[in-house]
Amino acid sequence: MKIITILGYIIFANLFFFHDSGPVSFGLLTLGRFLFLTLIFKSFKSFKKDLLAISAIFFALVFFSLGLLLRANVFIQSLLNFASIAALHVYAYILCSEIPMVRSLFELILAPVYFVGSYIKTFFKTIKIMFSGDLKEIGLQKLRTGRSQTVQSLIIGFIIGLFIIGILISMFTNADPIFASFIKKIVSEEFLQSLFMRVVLSILTGFILLPLLILKRKSIFNSPLQLLKRISFRHEMTVVMTLVAIVIGLFLFIQWPYVFAKVPFETDLSKFGVATYSEYVRKGFLELLKISIFVYGLIWAGLIILRENISKGKSLLKYVQIVVLAEFFIFIFSIFRRVWLYQEYHGWSIVRIYGSFVLLWIFGITIFLGLRHFWQKRWVIGEMIFTVAIIFYIGLFNIESFIVENHPPTVNKKVDYVYLSRMSADGYNGWKKAYVHAKEVINKYENKSTQINRDERKEIAYAGIIIRELSKNYKDLLKQYGTTIELKQYLTAIYNFQKEANYERHVEPNSMMYSTSQTNNINEMLGKINEGKVDYKKTLDSLYVSTSEEKFKFGMGSTYTNQSFYEVPTYSTVTYSYKKVKNNDKDKKIIYNKESYLDRLYVWNSSKFNAYKNIMKDERYEELLQLQGKYFNLYMRIFSQPPNERDFDMDISLDSPLLD
Repeated sequence: MKIITILGYIIFANLFFFHDSGPVSFGLLTLGRFLFLTLIFKSFKSFKKDLLAISAIFFALVFFSLGLLLRANVFIQSLLNFASIAALHVYAYILCSEIPMVRSLFELILAPVYFVGSYIKTFFKTIKIMFSGDLKEIGLQKLRTGRSQTVQSLIIGFIIGLFIIGILISMFTNADPIFASFIKKIVSEEFLQSLFMRVVLSILTGFILLPLLILKRKSIFNSPLQLLKRISFRHEMTVVMTLVAIVIGLFLFIQWPYVFAKVPFETDLSKFGVATYSEYVRKGFLELLKISIFVYGLIWAGLIILRENISKGKSLLKYVQIVVLAEFFIFIFSIFRRVWLYQEYHGWSIVRIYGSFVLLWIFGITIFLGLRHFWQKRWVIGEMIFTVAIIFYIGLFNIESFIVENHPPTVNKKVDYVYLSRMSADGYNGWKKAYVHAKEVINKYENKSTQINRDERKEIAYAGIIIRELSKNYKDLLKQYGTTIELKQYLTAIYNFQKEANYERHVEPNSMMYSTSQTNNINEMLGKINEGKVDYKKTLDSLYVSTSEEKFKFGMGSTYTNQSFYEVPTYSTVTYSYKKVKNNDKDKKIIYNKESYLDRLYVWNSSKFNAYKNIMKDERYEELLQLQGKYFNLYMRIFSQPPNERDFDMDISLDSPLLD
């Protein structure tokens, strides 16, 4: 049965070979791997016995997969991917250890590491067995006996036969064009082209999964923390934790007037090199999070030593631990207070909201840590449920939309529209507001007859950055969800716009920079696009949206800048998109731009798809290109001003974390 399970998983995995990966494909693979692990390690009787634990992990994986479908932010996607992989490894550890659930927090943390270590050992053992020829050790001999011998043999023969037939069909197709034509009517050409590699990947997958047939580890958990238990460290730890309590108490005392007082001592901050109160509450947020994790680890170490010395009677360490715990709760609350004060002055930011969730998680597990000082229960179950709940809520809660609609980030009491334009598709409303703002700025200064001053140049530069970011967002969404016709129309518009923005429009013919080669390449590409002899998605990939500061810092760098945020590749870098179509095969049917419905399904994401529909309706690429043209007209006007009338004071950051 285990062999059949492995073969079934290989067939399942073939659904994802040579296809785009995305939220749907990752979620399906995650749930498929969960089912595979269950069938490999569990019998029907033991399945019923451990139904509660299996159901809990299954629903956690379903929640994580649902979050992948709903949210588009890269950080959230990465967090949910990591949580899914970690949960699968913990589940595999539980199954191969034959335990109902992990028994401690450290076992939960180390379970993936222990499972991988056991797998590596079993992998080399499996290789040794296969070379020795003693297949009974990996369960293959069992297939020769039993009631279902005939059925098992037929199923295995059928599955193996599929691979053999695949190889034969691939060979016959290459040998005879008539046979190849017949097969192409039944099976897609893309599938045939990848058939050999599918067989190779299937064999490799089976080889990787084979050790799971005999993978089994002892149910005993040997924690590395056992080393602490062997050391009589009670008095030393009492001194350490006492010093920790003093330092935390001193920190809380010093910062109290600036964080907890109703009227902050803002006038005193200049003594410490801090200009404003908002700057004070902004400083050190990530460092304080690191301190929280470090102190949490110290309290845990103190608890372990305390437990090992409990038989020796009452210890001062327990009271010191309680004092540190109390201070730690106040310390965490002070960080929450800083976050709240920050948003009052500067609005919400993604990193602070996510950081607050991390802080909330630390606060929750610290409560369980405090309970461990009084009652020895299996608190790890509560910690697991709390952790899954936090991750699930992060996956469901649209943080970027919350920021846009409630209190967007501000700089000098003005909304930072550049920040909004750099959000993921979750913050589409921010894109829309940024687009409206950029349009207003460009239209405001488009017909200005007098010289553009320093503050006005800053507004125009920020509008240019917004246009650049929205153009990139449009391109990425169109590549993922656009139809063949939409891709063709978009590429045609971009290349035509680029031709108008080419160097020869702005540089004299006798200049060293004058060149017609790029225009010729563009004209040739336009012809290929119109004929459908390029892979539209690959061509779209080759279009680069420039991040050069030259595009918004007026007059820096070269004498003239190309008046476009797009950078089209030269002829040599785009020919790969249509090299397969030879000159004597111009009438041959083009297969590049056939839509793969599986690919479209696998990469589907609710937030991105809704943003795509809205951006197609609200911010059409023709309007974005028109706005881009107006921006570069203003750019050239500013460039024509005297050198000391071109720069501006940049008061925003383009390095804000957790933005796409």
